[in-house]
Amino acid sequence: MSKIALLVTFLLSASIANALTIGLLGDAGKKNESTQQVLRSMLQAEIKNVALLGDNLYDLNLSYKDVWEDWFTQGIQFPVVAIGNHNISYQAERDYFHMPDEFYSKTIEDVRFIVLNSDNQNNVLVQRDFFMKEMAQARKLKNTPGAPTFTFVIFHHPPATLSARHNWTEKKAFHDALRPLLLEYRDVIDGIFVGHDHMAAFYRFADLPLVVSGAAFEFFPANQVQSDVVPGVAIKSLWTYKPKAHWARLETFPDKHEAYVHFISIDGKDGKDSKVVCSVLLKSRQIALQANCQQ
Repeated sequence: MSKIALLVTFLLSASIANALTIGLLGDAGKKNESTQQVLRSMLQAEIKNVALLGDNLYDLNLSYKDVWEDWFTQGIQFPVVAIGNHNISYQAERDYFHMPDEFYSKTIEDVRFIVLNSDNQNNVLVQRDFFMKEMAQARKLKNTPGAPTFTFVIFHHPPATLSARHNWTEKKAFHDALRPLLLEYRDVIDGIFVGHDHMAAFYRFADLPLVVSGAAFEFFPANQVQSDVVPGVAIKSLWTYKPKAHWARLETFPDKHEAYVHFISIDGKDGKDSKVVCSVLLKSRQIALQANCQQ
């Protein structure tokens, strides 16, 4: 796409007011040059809020403050945080990020986020019941004036095997309990956001959009995937990144019932060379990769 076409696209998008813009970032709990590049890139993009997708502290000899204070100092807030398998403790993470619980729901602007703790295999049935109640409420309120327009589900561990490094069966109890509900309530779920695999990629899980944004402090190749997770539930790669630091941005447009996920690639140390390398339109359960999503 030419620079003029990109400018026209930007101006057209800017003319339509959006309700929420929020960064999506997983596996960033290590302070190194790569995560600092991500921070600078987000600041260049004027991101104020970030949803953390888990693994928010790798080096247990450090504190959360050691890793994340730079972000807070620069004015970035973390209104949505999921717990991963790298943490001091669930309680320590909750305390630092002021999380209401280890799993919870939260409405920001026009979006209802349902946040689960896929690392905890001891309360799977409790989380299942919580999720079921949240989904039943979302279905009841669908298209009701004043209700959130979008519902996104966040947890750390992907519901399918996406790389040679991790298998979905690491958290089998969690996924076996959640999967039937994701399918049952797919009509009110606009997308799933996860981390764990240190890469950036977009998939179709059954017919649900699945975003992986975990290419922060390190990055590994993303294989093309097309298989059944269990009989009748398929996973398929729709876009995969070229390994380097990436983050993702969610933008919602409730008047049109459209949401976009933009994947941002980082080339320069100061973040100025960041660019959107793939944009995906999510609308009424339809997935539309935009022209910039080149493999």
